[in-house]
Amino acid sequence: MTNEQELSFDELYTTHFKPIYNYVYYRVHNNAVADDLTAQIFERALRHFGQYQPAKAPFVVWLFTIARRVVQSYIRRQRLIQWLPLDSFREAHTQHNPETVVLAQIEQQALLAALRELSQREQEIITLKFVAGLNNRQIAQISSLSESNVGTIAARSLLKLRRSLSQFQGVTNVEKTTPTLSH
Repeated sequence: MTNEQELSFDELYTTHFKPIYNYVYYRVHNNAVADDLTAQIFERALRHFGQYQPAKAPFVVWLFTIARRVVQSYIRRQRLIQWLPLDSFREAHTQHNPETVVLAQIEQQALLAALRELSQREQEIITLKFVAGLNNRQIAQISSLSESNVGTIAARSLLKLRRSLSQFQGVTNVEKTTPTLSH
């Protein structure tokens, strides 16, 4: 690898580390495992960087294809799929209002339960779209599905999530109308 390629890879690593790590983290539900798998992904990408062909696919698609394979391999070995809360729920935990924290935890549990009701393919598409921030075309290239199929699966998955969470909505609306304790 030339010095120019090393500099280029360093920039790509800096740009894509967080989305790759988040994707892995949400798929394996374990910080240490996410660290290890992310390291494996970038090690493979670095090892094969000279073979990357920009004409075939954008770098992000190539990198997420590697990430997807590494994660799938890990999941097959572990026979376990777990999910972590979405970043939006972490923000509520930083507030000092105990009611907000408890409601966020309840919402988090409902979301996790709803996500577990989705198939592995649906979970993967939702994760790539909303956690990794990829568009349908990029997800299609990674998953070997058509772009329209990705959009259809994403829309149906969101509808399933919405239905599952609508039952939860009634519970939180009742809880949110209960008076808060003030000092």
